Amino acid sequence: VSIVESIAAGTPVVTTSVPFTSVYIKRENLGIVADHWNEKALEKISRENDMYVKNCLDYREKVSNTHCAGQFLALRPCNGSH
Repeated sequence: VSIVESIAAGTPVVTTSVPFTSVYIKRENLGIVADHWNEKALEKISRENDMYVKNCLDYREKVSNTHCAGQFLALRPCNGSH
């Protein structure tokens, strides 16, 4: 499952700091970003699961195709000319 699919499904993300998405995962509290996992990190996501799920469900519209297309179109309004 991709990170975007995980967010869309309301499933908290567990990832490393390598993907560029780790920035917004941390900022929006969509899961845990860690390079070295241990039982405390996994315990944290289990203990705070309700918060992470809520944040993912609240954020998922921002990763939808419709939202991304709207952002793209907002960059340059289509007026029929080239």
